[in-house]
Parts: sequence; C-alpha cells; structure tokens
Amino acid sequence: MPGKQMQRLEVDGKFFRSGGERVFLKMVTYGPFPEPRPDVLADDREQMRMIAAAGFNAVRIYGVPDRELLDVARDAGLWVFAGLAWEYWCDFISKPALYSKAQLDLTDGLKNWGDHDALAGVFVANEIPADMVRWMGVRKVCHALEDLIASGKSCRPELLFAYANFPTTEFLEPANADFTAMNIYLEQREDFAGYLPRLHNVAGDRPVLLTEFGLDTRSHGESAQSEAMAWAVQESLLAGMAGLTVYAWSDHWLNRGVLMEDWAFGLNDREGNPKPALRELAGVLPEKKTPEAALQMADWPMFSVVVCTHNGGSRMHACLSSLQALDYPSYEVIVVDDGSTDDTAEVVAGFDNVQLIRIE
Repeated sequence: MPGKQMQRLEVDGKFFRSGGERVFLKMVTYGPFPEPRPDVLADDREQMRMIAAAGFNAVRIYGVPDRELLDVARDAGLWVFAGLAWEYWCDFISKPALYSKAQLDLTDGLKNWGDHDALAGVFVANEIPADMVRWMGVRKVCHALEDLIASGKSCRPELLFAYANFPTTEFLEPANADFTAMNIYLEQREDFAGYLPRLHNVAGDRPVLLTEFGLDTRSHGESAQSEAMAWAVQESLLAGMAGLTVYAWSDHWLNRGVLMEDWAFGLNDREGNPKPALRELAGVLPEKKTPEAALQMADWPMFSVVVCTHNGGSRMHACLSSLQALDYPSYEVIVVDDGSTDDTAEVVAGFDNVQLIRIE
C-alpha cells in the first residue's frame, strides 16, 4: 500500500515549513553502499522504516534517486534530499565537458524523478576541495554553482536547491541557493556550539541546515559518538539551525567507488547492529518536531520591537499584524511616528498593546 502523499518542504524565513507548520529537519545520510549491497542493507523499505522509527524525518543520499527508493521513503514518511553526482572535485572550468554533463544530468534527472512528492531538494555539489576552488577561481566556481541551481529551479521550482559546503570554503555561497548547507565535523561541544552562530552571518536571511555531522567510533568509541549526537541535536536547536544531518546510517560506505573500511561513522555497525548513538537519538528525536523544541518559554527574555515610520500608514496594518502573530511570551511593540500626515496614528490605534510615540 503506498503511503499518503508527502507535503512539500518550503522555506519559511530562517526555517522550513510543511503543510502550514514549521519543521525541524532531522536527517541521516544513506549510502552510497558497496555493490553488491550487504545483506543487512538489502531491503530499502525496512531501512526506511527503521530510520523513521528512530525519529528522523528525512534522508540524504549522494546520488540521484530511483523512484523505488522515493516510494519506500514516502511510505515511511521521509523526505529525500538527492545529490547531483558529477566530477566537481576536478577542474571543471578548464574542462567544460565535465560541467556540461552535470547540467545535462541534472535537467534529465529532474524530468525523470523530480516530480516525486518525497523528493524535497537537491544538492548540486558537495565539498568542492578548497585548493581546486582557488585554482579555478572563487567567482567562476560560485557562478557555476549558481547556474546549476538556476537550471534546477527552472525545471522544478517546487524543489529546494543548495550547495553542501564546508567551513574551509564557507565563502563559497551561491546567492540563489534556497538555504545555506554546511558539513561540520567539530568534535568538541564548545567548538561546535561556538561555530554555529557564525553560520547565520554566512546565510543572511536564509535557513542554515547542517548537512553532515558525525563521529568515528573507531577513533573515539561508541560512547563518545552517543554523547556527541545528543549535544549536537541540542546545540543545533539552541543556535536556530533549520535542521541537522547525522553522518551516517551505516558503517558500510563507498566513497567515489572506493570501499571505506578504516572509518566507522555509522549509527549501525557492519553487521547491522545499532550502536548506542542510535538508541540515544531514538530517545530524543521524536519529540523535536519544531525549531522551538529546545527552548523553554519561561527562560526567554523580554524584548522590544521598535517600528520607525513616516507616512507608513498603508503598510502599518500588515506590519503590526505580523508582529502580533509572533509566538513569543514576552515582548512589546513601539511605533515611533516621525511627523506623519497620513492615517498612521489611526491604524496603530486599532491594535491592542502597541505603544505609539509621536514626534512632531
């Protein structure tokens, strides 16, 4: 039985919204896996069911999806973020055939699977090496990413598009991306929490989605991974991130065709057994449904919103209506009217709990 149709994911200010409600994106990376697929990962439907049961609401894949995977993700209630697979780690500026193929693959792919309701968005590239960015030129690389995003939007405007960046090249931010996407591997809580506010400066008025975060259990142990998952969720919510992506679902991992056996970032080991980190996440993720989930209303400080205007009566009603719709327990609205001769004062008088200061 097919699952019910998924509501599209949309940008809502600094966050995401679906079906009229804000959503905190809880994503886990899925694959790429070696072929033939290990027996413990052979059934995508069962894996999607397990991912959803742990409290995730999305999966990130590093290639184009087939419709069967999108179907089983939808049946589990999971959004899918796809990745455009092309040779972005090479000099695609001096070898335009690489870039042309990426453009063609993107538009052809979106025509084939872009209409699926489980597909939420597409990353047009992932972590272009810093030395290659400087070799090719920052502006040229950024323009190339922007052109890919523009092509994707022209084909499927209902989808979200972004470039999955990393701190070394945080300056590489496509202007037309729907959100800022950043892969972060800061292993100490203080470093992680200290870096997140900077991402709001990078993003401006767009959402910030952490598109990779994980801890290698071979190097750090399963207990440290479990602890890191817990504080990463909490710090992401406290810093106003739009979502967090855990890297990765399984220790089975293929990187550019090479089987990676020296790392173990998975929430499940190679035998398919869940690690403590998965149990930790399953205990906290289901209740973290909105971006406000980590905030205690009683702890929020009082603040003032000051609206300065001169003859802004035609816009004042919409402005004050939006301010009164704020979901916040303790704030005041002050309108400073700098000698208006229109109906500003009358409009303000129609709102309760709004203070008007008139300057003649």
